Amino acid sequence: MKKVLMKSGLLVTSLFIYNQAYANCTLSKGFTTVDIPITIGTIIVRPTDPIGTVLQKNTFTISPNNSTATCNRPGDQITAALPLNYPISSIGNNVYATNIPGIGIRIYREVTDSSNASGYYPYKLTLTPHTTYTLSPGYIVLEIIKTAATTGSGALVAGRYSTYYVAGQQNRPFLTTTVLGSSPILIASSSCEIQNGPNTVVQLPTVTKSGFRAIGSTQGEKNFNLSILCNGGENNSGVPTSNSLSLSFDYNSDSSNNQVINNSAADSTKANGVGVELLWNMNGANSPIQKGNPLDIGTVSSNQTVEYDVPLTARYYQTATTVTAGEVKANATVTIQYD
Repeated sequence: MKKVLMKSGLLVTSLFIYNQAYANCTLSKGFTTVDIPITIGTIIVRPTDPIGTVLQKNTFTISPNNSTATCNRPGDQITAALPLNYPISSIGNNVYATNIPGIGIRIYREVTDSSNASGYYPYKLTLTPHTTYTLSPGYIVLEIIKTAATTGSGALVAGRYSTYYVAGQQNRPFLTTTVLGSSPILIASSSCEIQNGPNTVVQLPTVTKSGFRAIGSTQGEKNFNLSILCNGGENNSGVPTSNSLSLSFDYNSDSSNNQVINNSAADSTKANGVGVELLWNMNGANSPIQKGNPLDIGTVSSNQTVEYDVPLTARYYQTATTVTAGEVKANATVTIQYD
């Protein structure tokens, strides 16, 4: 009776080994994986970027080697997978979550030969039985996408982000993409708010025509501050990030001088020959503010809140030989820039 049981056990074992061998595709001798290191650097996320914004898009060339896989069984598949197993993001559209809140990733493989192997990860393709396959040339497209109004900061977790393998060969894939810890993808999310409110009104004093002596003369200076509160974003990745902050000013320039804001008062009440000039006083600069020119105010790091008081001056500026009495109105739009 013992001999019969032992034979039965050997028979079951041999069948198990046979079935496993039949299920796997066979790899060529010396088979090696093509790995693409993903190097991007730092990605700036601005609070004004809408949800769904593609923050960064990079293309990486796939350079095939001579490795092959032969698949014989009907129903064998090749699998394009995302091994970190993050869930699909809230915006869908093949965008998957990452370890940074509000930041998603989308990976696409494009082949340049006649094979039908292109697609957004993850996907599967059914293979033709008794066929030998090689890695097709092409490229990987990787996109970093904003998926929520509030985003975090830090380094995307290092590791394998995509893998492409035939049936039974998960550990020996044709193609992988990897983010290295020595070359991380950094997300820098900052948000700033002008504490003065959305509209800052600066009331210049009443002055006399006689105070204007020639084109370029000024009077009626008024000093004021813009108080800017910035938050560098939550960062639990252990890799600090930071943003450089600057302000730019946009306005309708006077026709005689592009550094002077045009008087926009109604024609029936306006003073002619006069505009308004803004001066930048940070670090004692006291220099005219040029339209659209970014002016540095400082930096903000992740897990940090910092407030900057930006000293400015507004004053009347004579733009023509003749000055008439009247009203002066000038408008400028301030934009916070993150770099």
